[in-house]
Amino acid sequence: MTNSENSKELIQQLNEGSHDAFRKIYTFYYRGLVAFSSQYVDFEEAEEVVQEVMLWVWENRNKISYKLSLKSLLFTMVKNRSLNKIAHLDVRRRAYAEIIRESEDLATPDDFVNGSIFKKYQLLLKTMPDTYREAFELNRLKNMTHKEIADYLDVSPQTINYRISQALKFLRGGLKEFLPLLLPLILLLSFI
Repeated sequence: MTNSENSKELIQQLNEGSHDAFRKIYTFYYRGLVAFSSQYVDFEEAEEVVQEVMLWVWENRNKISYKLSLKSLLFTMVKNRSLNKIAHLDVRRRAYAEIIRESEDLATPDDFVNGSIFKKYQLLLKTMPDTYREAFELNRLKNMTHKEIADYLDVSPQTINYRISQALKFLRGGLKEFLPLLLPLILLLSFI
């Protein structure tokens, strides 16, 4: 596939939907494109970039002009997508840094030791509507199911569902300043 005649012929076959032509293009260019992309991004991302480009080639096979240099088209697309990946990773890194910087101002691990979170939790429980608190405490502290609570309080299970969800919403709103510290704990407890 070194001469332009073969390249033009392959593009024409590709325009017609030839799987064989696509396979030849893929096989011939794949390694070189991955190596080229890995100059910009790590190897796994380079493979992903090349896969995306090859997918684009197949999906747009009838739009590719045989007048174009297939090699130039593929390498230009891989370079652009690799640079886009770098830009996307940079944006993500900056967003994570901003989240960390903002969360440092909200609460500290000392807040756990000093009991600020627990005190705030107790205060929120006291100020919560009685029906929400009762359903919440029966569920969380006495480990009663929604049906058991509904039978005990002589209401429907849907009512208990609603009351507990409202209690959780109330607590989340009141403890949002502590969320950056609580999130790792919540995630850890969800896997146990």
